[in-house]
Amino acid sequence: MADAIVTVFEDRAPGITKIVWNWTSATDGTASGTTSATYTGKVRRIVTDPGATAPTDDYDITLTDSDGYDLLDGSGVNLDTSVTEIRAITGIVFGSTLTINVANAGAEKVGKLVAYVTDNMS
Repeated sequence: MADAIVTVFEDRAPGITKIVWNWTSATDGTASGTTSATYTGKVRRIVTDPGATAPTDDYDITLTDSDGYDLLDGSGVNLDTSVTEIRAITGIVFGSTLTINVANAGAEKVGKLVAYVTDNMS
């Protein structure tokens, strides 16, 4: 059984952070990875991008905080296998790491999640 691989990168600028999770799903179609940094602010936008070995159609992503709450509020379900999707989000995070959880992607598929987190709560 192949294990999932998730790498996390962040790019900080004044007032905003771009976090990128590149993932390859395990044989069971799942993957997860957590940031090493903690965040306080709002998740404003996400971008999902299926990779060259695209996930199964209608795959699912949640982005959870340290308490296990989905900051995407369910908007990361049933994602398309062939197009990049951009979604406005209003998830609030407070002093928490962020964890991507991929499900139903198919065996050893690849993709990317990009989240933009602002320091401003309003």
